[in-house]
Amino acid sequence: MPNYLGLDGFRFGWVAAWIDEGGDHGFDYSPGLTRLLAMPHARAMIDMPIGLNPSGYRVCDLRARELVGPAVFLGA
Repeated sequence: MPNYLGLDGFRFGWVAAWIDEGGDHGFDYSPGLTRLLAMPHARAMIDMPIGLNPSGYRVCDLRARELVGPAVFLGA
């Protein structure tokens, strides 16, 4: 039974990564959240930017992009 569920949106829907207490893990995809949230889980975590500036980028995002590269979403 998946205990932890991580969700992230992208242009074509949602991707879910799950892991259970025994270390079993996997990925799933759906165009909507309903089926993914119906998966058994103790906690679901959805990746979404918060505290976005009305203009420009957050300093934490710019620093993360310096370390990780263009995979970091700047949110503006």
